Amino acid sequence: MATSRRYRTADGVARVTRMAGEFVAYVGRLELATGRRHAAVMSHLQEAAASVLANLGEAFGELSRGDKRRFFRYALRSAGECEHLLRGLQQAGGIGHDRFHEGIRRLRDIRMDLLRLIRWVS
Repeated sequence: MATSRRYRTADGVARVTRMAGEFVAYVGRLELATGRRHAAVMSHLQEAAASVLANLGEAFGELSRGDKRRFFRYALRSAGECEHLLRGLQQAGGIGHDRFHEGIRRLRDIRMDLLRLIRWVS
């Protein structure tokens, strides 16, 4: 039982790490599309997206379940921050409807996987 749990967790970390990397790339493409008008928000969004990825890396390197859970929660909070920044960017006219919903969909998938990982290591 413990072995399957470990493999599920490792697979889940690999999957959410891939999705977080894709989200960082999405944010990079958004920055090119928005130009300098919303540079401050885009900078903050890039940092928050990178934080999701960094915290996943930290979680993967930890041995204890409590430490893994803590870093998964940090990543989850950073993903929530990304969502709020995207909403603000859309409301300010920085991104269109389709790009906004693409980002929200990506974040929803990341957050769902993070919640699963938090439950698995609890």
